[in-house]
Amino acid sequence: FEINQANYLSKKENIKIKNKESKKVLLVSIMGSITVETDEPGQIILMNDEVTKFATPHILENIIPNEEYKIAVMNKAIFSIDSIVKIKENEKKVIRITDFIQCPDNMVFVKGGTFDMGSYDGFSEKPKHPIQLASFFIGKYPVTQKEYEGIVGNNPSHFQKIKVVKSGMLGIGRKTEKLTISKNPVESVSWYDAVEFCNRKSSKDGLTPCYSGTGIETICDFNANGYRLPTEAEWEYAARGGNKSKGYKYSGSNNIGDVAWYTSNSSSKTHPVGTKQANELGIYDMTGNVSEWCNDWFDEGYYENSPTENPHGPSSGSNRVDRGGSWYDYARRYRVADRYDGNPDRSHGNLGFRLLRSPK
Repeated sequence: FEINQANYLSKKENIKIKNKESKKVLLVSIMGSITVETDEPGQIILMNDEVTKFATPHILENIIPNEEYKIAVMNKAIFSIDSIVKIKENEKKVIRITDFIQCPDNMVFVKGGTFDMGSYDGFSEKPKHPIQLASFFIGKYPVTQKEYEGIVGNNPSHFQKIKVVKSGMLGIGRKTEKLTISKNPVESVSWYDAVEFCNRKSSKDGLTPCYSGTGIETICDFNANGYRLPTEAEWEYAARGGNKSKGYKYSGSNNIGDVAWYTSNSSSKTHPVGTKQANELGIYDMTGNVSEWCNDWFDEGYYENSPTENPHGPSSGSNRVDRGGSWYDYARRYRVADRYDGNPDRSHGNLGFRLLRSPK
């Protein structure tokens, strides 16, 4: 007999048996193992960007030799840098992971991966095309009025509480002032206001600002470790649930009322962030409440020639992308694939933003 089986040593053997006798032929496996260790046990192991059911320390067995494996570990707030591992035949390799990244407060780690961006439901959403993205951190919520005022020193939002500070007879001489609704999303901010906030917060947190230049000459340094707006591709990937996506129409559900403040339930105003259901990654309000500025210039035909890896949008344009729909938009605006745009000088009571950071 000559036996050839994938991942086993080939075997050639002469066998002689008696009448009604049975014999076994044993094949020798060439597969090896990878032992994953960390200083603190109990870290969840990821293999090739997929979360396993194993925690460190653990031996990953039946590893095919001469192939590359991407190994990482994570817990709720800490993520490791990927380790690329290749083993030889029958090798038992031990790796110890020590290089970690701390997840910033109120942000969610989005593991990089590949997804189909766009749809065939809208003209500017065609064609549906594969995109590969690196990992990133994105805001768990849109930036709130309290956060914005704490960095910039003022609150431009339309939806603030009105306090009567003086009221004469029959209301004559009545004076009022606006009070910040701390947990509502900031709105009435232009694209330029949003990137100024990103730079100010980066400087405050000891990070390198991403934006330089002014007006239409504003450019983003994607290698900086500060805060920036998500690219359109990053926004859609996160809204779809990243590598945990269940293919929902809206961000986190096929039932818009579960995840969004929208036309039919918003009472024509914004609401505190995080009060609707999160999506698959634990991110809130990516559908409804306020639309969100993205970093990209808008081009309705961009998908025709978009790069397939970490696209940053067109190099120039007149309008910037905004995504997600708001408290007053029409139905199709809430889909995760829907694209919209506006003049970067524009500010409105339905338009806000959320932050992104690269894990550098």
